[in-house]
Amino acid sequence: MTNPWVGEWTNVDSHTRDVTKLIVTVRANRVFGHGYGACKPQDCDWGEVSLNICEMPTDQTQAKAIAIWEKDFKDRIMTLHLEDDALIAESYNVFKDNSGRPNRLSRDVLFRK
Repeated sequence: MTNPWVGEWTNVDSHTRDVTKLIVTVRANRVFGHGYGACKPQDCDWGEVSLNICEMPTDQTQAKAIAIWEKDFKDRIMTLHLEDDALIAESYNVFKDNSGRPNRLSRDVLFRK
């Protein structure tokens, strides 16, 4: 059975302030997500983290996943689920640099390239 998460996922919103692309791979039975985010003049490379699949039922389209990117100034906690042909990503951006910026939540829809 092929893994429904694997592939290169691209955000449908070209003006997003968050995830622009997520590349999901499997190595040694572990799932990884390599994230890219909106930056100018080119996307920021968030790097690769473990993509933890939760509650993998018989119908894999009902599974959820979580990924966490930890940076010096911010943690990005992303929850993911598959919905029809789309990957729905909810990002919880928690600033920890004492800048006074409010934490931010975003919801993005990505499609497999």
